[in-house]
Order: sequence, then structure tokens, then C-alpha cells
Amino acid sequence: MKKQSFLGTGPVIIIPGYLALIITAQIPYSIPLFQQGFLTIFLGGTLCSIGALFVVLGAYQIKKARESNTLATEGLYSLTRNPIYCGHIFFILPGVSIIINNGYSLVSTIISYILFKIFISKEENFLKETFGERFSEYCKKVNQIFPFPKL
Repeated sequence: MKKQSFLGTGPVIIIPGYLALIITAQIPYSIPLFQQGFLTIFLGGTLCSIGALFVVLGAYQIKKARESNTLATEGLYSLTRNPIYCGHIFFILPGVSIIINNGYSLVSTIISYILFKIFISKEENFLKETFGERFSEYCKKVNQIFPFPKL
């Protein structure tokens, strides 16, 4: 079986988003998302915590699947085919934007999502070559990144 780097295309997708977050956080006249207070810290912290859970559990589940040369389809992988990217793009980056209360920082989420859509095909092509019809059937049942069941 062909091997793919454990990081896959992750750095190409995730690093620019975090760089955009850092850069936009430095803009002196930001667009406030909410009135700063406990609720914004709580909401942002909750999103970041959920995202961290997706990243850590997703990494653990994919590591186990890779060790046994199987396709990860259970746990978080039954909700989304890419829980690690989902955690970063839809939970951590927006959560930090809410905590720092900077609307410009939401650009980081948009950049990461666009890069995800551009570069994820490399990982998906590898999985199609490796798992064939099993991966194709999995794609029909589970969303690419949104953690919601397909209807």
C-alpha cells in the first residue's frame, strides 16, 4: 500500500489560516464582533475546545486506522471525512476571532476553507487509489468537512 505523509496537505491548508489570524489581529481599528465580556470569552473558548477535541480525537483515530491499514470511518470520521481540518477551520479559528473580538480575523477561516477546497483533492485521490470503492461509498454517506449527517 502506498504511504502518504502523516501531515498530508495539512500544513498547506492550516498554516496560512493561522498566519492570516495573526496578521489580522494586528489591525488597529478592528470590527468588533460582539460587546466584549464573559459571553464572548465563553463562546470563543467553547468553540476552541470543540475544535481541539476534533483535532486530537481525529488525529488519534486516523493514527489507529493508518497503523491497521484501514479507512477511518467511525467516531468523528462518521460525521465528517476531515475532522482535523473541520476542527481548525470551523471551530478554532472562529473561536479565537471571537475571543479577540476582531471581525477581520474571520478572514482566516475563509482563507483556510478556500485552501482546503483547493488542496484536499490530493488526499482524496490517494484514498481513492488506496481504498477504491470503499472510499467512494464512504464519500456518498459522509460530508467532506461539515460535521453534519448527509441527508
